[in-house]
Parts: sequence; structure tokens; C-alpha cells
Amino acid sequence: MVKKKVVEKSLNERRKMIDYNNRKISINEQCRLLKISRSGLYYVPCGESEYNLLLMRLIDEQYLKTPFYGTRRMTVYLIDLGYNVSRKRVQRLYSLMGIHGIYPRPNLSKSNTGHKKYPYLLRNIVEKGIIYPIQFIGPLHICFRYFIK
Repeated sequence: MVKKKVVEKSLNERRKMIDYNNRKISINEQCRLLKISRSGLYYVPCGESEYNLLLMRLIDEQYLKTPFYGTRRMTVYLIDLGYNVSRKRVQRLYSLMGIHGIYPRPNLSKSNTGHKKYPYLLRNIVEKGIIYPIQFIGPLHICFRYFIK
């Protein structure tokens, strides 16, 4: 069996391609050809509730003031205002709004490739385990420092 390479279209575009008045090809067959489930064809998503829209507005206002607030602190903020919310709800609303708290990302301690790396000059002295006066190592103190590995 030879399969044609189908240009992938979005689900909404494929839903619009269905012809409900076509008598030659049934809706079931059209759904199979377009790779749409029939239950998904008739599904109409409901919008957000008024309460969630209010919470989203409050989250957005506070997020503009404090973008470092994650879901935990934002939940505490909303509870302090008198709204009964859970962290899971705030997480879902954050995801729906496409926002997240600002926090340090991984690998921030990696050095810049453009910066010069200075060698460690005391490596051979430390490996030998010899006692040297500190004036030979660096003029910090006039005392002895023990380097034992």
C-alpha cells in the first residue's frame, strides 16, 4: 500500500474541510481521511469562567509589579486578598497566560568564552607538601602557611 505524504494542517483547518452536506462521502469517512475523531468534531470548548478571568486579571496586575513571584507566592498573595484559590489553579492560569516566575536558570556559573582564564600558580607548591614562608607565595602576611595535600 502506497501512502501519500500529507501536508500537516492544524486541527481547526481540518475541521473546516469537512462538508456536512456531501452525500457521497459520509462524515465518518471524512473524519477518518482527515484524521479527526468524530467526538472532537462536535466538541465546542467552553471559555473561562468569570471567576478565573478575575483571577487572571489580578495575577496579571501583580505579575507586572513583581515578575519574580512564582505560583506559590502568587497563591499566597491571592489568598491574602481574600480569594479562595489553590496552587494548582494558579499554576494552570500561569500556563494559560504564558507567564512564569523569574528565577536563576541553570548553568549561570559557566565562564564566558571571551574572558581570559588565569592559571593556578600554586599547584606545584601545594602538591609537594612543603612548608613555605607566605612572602614567597604572596605578600599577604609575614607568617608561615602549611600546604599539605
